[in-house]
Amino acid sequence: MTAEMHLQRGIELAHKKAYQEAVDSLRLAIGLKPDDAEAYNSLGEVLNDMRRPADAEPYLRRAIELDPDYAAAHNNLGMALTKLTRPDEAAACFHRVTELLPDEPVAYYNLGVVLKEARRLAEAEGCLHRALKLNPDYPAAEFALGTLYLLLGQFDKGWKTYESRHKLLGFNPDIHLWQGEDLRGRKILLFQEQGFGDTLQFFRFAPRIAALADSTTLWVQKPLYRLLAASEHNVKIHAGDDIKEEFDFVATLLSLPRIFNISTAAIPGTVPYLQPDREIAARWQKTLQKTADNKRVRAGVVWAGNPHHNNDHNRSIPFQLFQQLLSINTISWISLQTGPQAGDLASCSGQVTDCGCTLSDFAETAGLIANLDLVITVDTSVAHLAGALGKKTWLLLPFMPDWRWQLDREDCPWYPTMRLFRQSRPGNWQEVLDRVKQALNDL
Repeated sequence: MTAEMHLQRGIELAHKKAYQEAVDSLRLAIGLKPDDAEAYNSLGEVLNDMRRPADAEPYLRRAIELDPDYAAAHNNLGMALTKLTRPDEAAACFHRVTELLPDEPVAYYNLGVVLKEARRLAEAEGCLHRALKLNPDYPAAEFALGTLYLLLGQFDKGWKTYESRHKLLGFNPDIHLWQGEDLRGRKILLFQEQGFGDTLQFFRFAPRIAALADSTTLWVQKPLYRLLAASEHNVKIHAGDDIKEEFDFVATLLSLPRIFNISTAAIPGTVPYLQPDREIAARWQKTLQKTADNKRVRAGVVWAGNPHHNNDHNRSIPFQLFQQLLSINTISWISLQTGPQAGDLASCSGQVTDCGCTLSDFAETAGLIANLDLVITVDTSVAHLAGALGKKTWLLLPFMPDWRWQLDREDCPWYPTMRLFRQSRPGNWQEVLDRVKQALNDL
């Protein structure tokens, strides 16, 4: 086979998500034709898709050496550098793409997103506006602009622009979308959307709807059913695959702040608005008395979120870094970590009581948290759960956090019992952990 045949085969395999076979074919193409910029770019793109940005970087740089005006290679290098938490370098790549493709809205969108990651927020806003000027029907750019406004606390513009997520996600219900109409004598269905944390955070608005409507039903993810169904808020909870009941209106939880015109000064931050099940909490109390060393402070920890989340490279802390906290022997450490990262604990046997493997749903987790003095977590649903329960919570945040945590503050208006520990530089978790260790010493 010729170099061109290996190249085309590699591209076709990548489209089929047969990534390792694609890598093999593209390496053969490069071996036969070592000056082919397209082959280097294609290999770098596949490695990006495999979540191997460090491996992708040299191939993409080689593609640019061979063809300095290769827009796709600059774009793919920008993507790799973004995943490597090097936003300023990534921004330079995306800026070059805008020079090469000045009328391409995606180029300005990518540049705007990474400038936001670099906290160059005025520049980011300008790029996103430019993307929308080039393509007014660009939900992803509109959504990014909405989250930027919310991050800055500009809720008046933010909530409105944030509605673009419906177009982005293809949300188009048959039932009339509620926009604040009179709900007396009416039935309304509330939808969860996005992740568990979003449902937990915005559940606070459901009782407000229940006070206005004749009947309020909230459709949630199954792991949340037991916890929310036990809440005393006159909200019916549904978690099945289908719902037979008919409704007059439908609304999504994350649209309620816009409809209620929630400002930064009027965030409903009263906690707790969720309560643990007493029997589950009592069972966990007995379990911890038997299994955990009973020191002065009992702290639950989560160091990693969903590995498939598109921002996991920023949100999660490598366990080899995080475990320095676990060596503080004045704390009874309780792991709330679930998922594949729970296996990280094998390297520190005896330092931590591992409860994550038995947490079947959020009702179980809430019962466990009720028996803790403190929760230390990265930005995951556990942070929202602990905050909603009114538990003392320390949240460890990347340089550019999700919009709800805003910027440059240690407190959180959504959760008054939460303290925020932020990176001052992209990717630098050590400084965050040093501040956490000092705070633990001050307890």
